[in-house]
Amino acid sequence: MARWHRLVARGYPPVHLLSDVLEQSGYLAALAEKVSPEEFLDAQAHLQELVDAAQEHATLSGFLQEIALMTSLDRDNPEHQGVELMTIHSAKGLEWPVVFVVGLEEGTLPHERSLATREGIEEERRLCYVAMTRAGEQLYLSWAAGRNRGKPAQPSRFLREIEAYGHERQK
Repeated sequence: MARWHRLVARGYPPVHLLSDVLEQSGYLAALAEKVSPEEFLDAQAHLQELVDAAQEHATLSGFLQEIALMTSLDRDNPEHQGVELMTIHSAKGLEWPVVFVVGLEEGTLPHERSLATREGIEEERRLCYVAMTRAGEQLYLSWAAGRNRGKPAQPSRFLREIEAYGHERQK
């Protein structure tokens, strides 16, 4: 493990690192003993896809960031039905017919660490906007009256801003 850590620190390409780990860890041999030949071939194909994806990246961090953002929706499957639970950051650039944005309380969105500076609040406002614009047809915004923090929660200032904006537009 320490050897691979040193290689990552030196910028060893992720495709070589992944190939070395698969080869030297004995994972494939152990897997071959535990599953049927058909399951092993399927697992090998999936691992080869992973190695192929790693080949497109110069750094391990870039590769891991892309892998972390992958979802079943990335496969363009029109039959996909289900719920995708993700952070606002990973939803950027994607869209769904229905979006639920939860946690719209002061201290959650905007996060309590962002409240110290105007820039922090503006960044949280931008993230809230990103979340809201992921909805193609319906958007649901919610907040909880309490989250076991010992005191009642307050609705996010962003909800009040949305409400105020709606009232201004009706005038």
